[in-house]
Amino acid sequence: FSASSPIIRSSIYIGEVYDARMEKAGWNQVDYTLDSSWKTTTVVAGPVGVMSLQLIPSIEQDPPNLPIDIQTLPNNTFIADFGKNLAGYCRLTVKGKRGQVITLRHAEVKLHPPYGPRNGSLYYANLRSAVATDTYILRGDPQGEVYEPYFTYHGFRYAEVKGYTGQLQKKNLLQIPIHASVSIVPLINTSNLIINDLQSRVQDSHLSNFISVVTGCSQRDERIGWMGDASLSSDIMALGFDMHAFFANMLRNIRDDQGEDGSIPDVVPYYRYGGRPADPSWSAAFPQVTYVLYKYYGDLRAVRDNYAALKRYFAELQTQVPQSGLSHMAGRYGDWCMLTPPSPVPISFTSAFSYILNLEQFVEMAHAVGESQDEETYANLVAKLKQEYHDSFWNETHYSRPQLTSYALPLYLDLTPLEQKEMVEVDFLNLLDSSDGCSCPRTGIIGAKYMPMSLSMLGRTDIALQVAEQIQLPSWGRSFSYGVKLS
Repeated sequence: FSASSPIIRSSIYIGEVYDARMEKAGWNQVDYTLDSSWKTTTVVAGPVGVMSLQLIPSIEQDPPNLPIDIQTLPNNTFIADFGKNLAGYCRLTVKGKRGQVITLRHAEVKLHPPYGPRNGSLYYANLRSAVATDTYILRGDPQGEVYEPYFTYHGFRYAEVKGYTGQLQKKNLLQIPIHASVSIVPLINTSNLIINDLQSRVQDSHLSNFISVVTGCSQRDERIGWMGDASLSSDIMALGFDMHAFFANMLRNIRDDQGEDGSIPDVVPYYRYGGRPADPSWSAAFPQVTYVLYKYYGDLRAVRDNYAALKRYFAELQTQVPQSGLSHMAGRYGDWCMLTPPSPVPISFTSAFSYILNLEQFVEMAHAVGESQDEETYANLVAKLKQEYHDSFWNETHYSRPQLTSYALPLYLDLTPLEQKEMVEVDFLNLLDSSDGCSCPRTGIIGAKYMPMSLSMLGRTDIALQVAEQIQLPSWGRSFSYGVKLS
């Protein structure tokens, strides 16, 4: 039997509408007696696919946060500031009349120029079509009522409350953080406040994007499994959390979405945005996450479970290299989110880099599981492609264009011939030092990962630390100067 639920509508993008007047007290107890509102259910076909145990860790709540401030605006509107941006929802405690409607709308920042006046209201344009509003309709309980949504979440620091009678008290509106139940590795405490703060922000940002899949954001109308985010962040995720079960589930999802031709989409699970085949630096998540399970957890079963699918993936990826070579390799995003100037490197530059790097990882994994013939075959292919990469992108004095990513990627692959390597290393360091008079990371997201790693490979961890310590724009430490928590 079934009956109408007090949950009228629920979506992670729109929010939830809950009408407490429709609650059926005791409906989930064994001694509950059905009334005429319960109807016979309709039998329909079940979902296709193979039923299996849940691999992914369940979603859990962290201890709630009180607002650090509540501002009163006209028209009985309250703005609660929780001081920290995270993924979750609000828990509301309220007394009121039956049928009274209270709305909770969530946002990351307040309205500010050039988008509008600083009048204390919230800024929603970055959410795009996500309404991010939960609505609660009171049942009129004189003892008070407590509401938190069941099937939605939001990325937010602020909550706008409308329809609340009287003065909203801090204890009556709590921020409830949620994320996958992954064990957290304690942060390293250093003497550098910026580094400590950066570690904390990275941890919070990751947790806000561990909602069943590795999402690219927690607030707007996406919140989907962009593969590029997982590919670039999987190493640091494994260092900061126990990601073993989470990543095992992710790899199964990728295999489920792999095409008959071996291709992988930009987004997994694949249903909107992106395309197929993915940008090679996005589909890189498939070999990269498999390698992370092997490298950090010694998981040879993950290698074996994904081995055949990875060979099919590399075979399809080779078809994206035209007869004209790596310099014209396909791609869609490249060194994404580049803060210009300068102009980003060509997409083929990052696509070919990811292809070679992932093949190197596969050679190591083939050795680990005793696939000696494949190890030799793919090692020869790597050597051939490294030479081609150098020949295709080397311009007598530098790779591609003289900017940080074009130095970092070849250095990380260690493919530069000895006669040019010292010049490349010196020019890389000089370019970084001359960037706005500080060691600012002017790269896209791919260069941002491999630039400090290349510095470390050169023995210049001192410069890598200088990059991490910067608070000028552009930098990872920029938000430290604002004194807020960002996710």
